[in-house]
Amino acid sequence: TQEEIEQAFKDATPTEVQLWRIRTVLKLSNLEATIETALDELDEPTQTAAKNVWNYGTTIDRYSQTVLFIQAVLEMTDAQVDDIFINAEAIQI
Repeated sequence: TQEEIEQAFKDATPTEVQLWRIRTVLKLSNLEATIETALDELDEPTQTAAKNVWNYGTTIDRYSQTVLFIQAVLEMTDAQVDDIFINAEAIQI
């Protein structure tokens, strides 16, 4: 069923990845500048906190407020965000 397929996809999505991996996928998708502009438009103290996560964080949780904000800014579906996390985790260097 469709529900089983969606659950299997969700189960395959990492819940936390290194932030550099996410930023790499977003940069290669030409989305990084859009996110940075959106961060600049946040009210304080949220702006400072969000920029610190974006610039200095080491890992990021799939369901964190930061990811949900980025998802809203980019108007992405849950499946699209899951793809970013899956692709980020798959980076080999």
